Amino acid sequence: MLVRRLALIIILASLPTFASPISQVKLDKLAVYWSHVLRLDDWTVYVDQVSLDQLPEGTSGASHPVPELKIFQILVLRPEDYGKLAKADGTLPLSPKAINRDIEDTVVHELIHLRLRDLMVADDAHLKSTEELTVVRLTGALMKLKKGK
Repeated sequence: MLVRRLALIIILASLPTFASPISQVKLDKLAVYWSHVLRLDDWTVYVDQVSLDQLPEGTSGASHPVPELKIFQILVLRPEDYGKLAKADGTLPLSPKAINRDIEDTVVHELIHLRLRDLMVADDAHLKSTEELTVVRLTGALMKLKKGK
C-alpha cells in the first residue's frame, strides 16, 4: 500500500500542472478588492505573473514597494509553473482551483506585508502610535468583512 502511494506521488509530481491561466483582469480585480478591504486605497497596486526563477526560492510570490510614489508591485507565480514548484518542494501538484486560490492567497499575503510596512519603518518614538494605527486599520478591515460590506 505504501509503495503504491509513493509511486502515485512520484507519477503525479512528474506530470505538468495544467491550470487555467488566471487573467490579468482577474488579478487586477483581486488587487483592487483586497487593497480596499485592507484600507490601502491610497496605494496603486500592480500584480504580475512571473516564472519560478523570478521569485525567491521556495515561494510563489514576492512584492516590491515604492513608498515615495505609493506603488506596490506584487509578483505571483504563473499557474503553469506550479508543477515546477511542486517538484522543487517535493509536494503534489495542485489542482487548477487550488492554484488560483493560492494566487489569491499570495496577493492577500503580500498586501498584508504592505499594511504592516509602517511598523517596519517606524522609529522608536513613533512605534506605539504606528502599531495602534495598524491595529485599528486591520480591525476595521476584518469587521468590514464580517458585515459583508
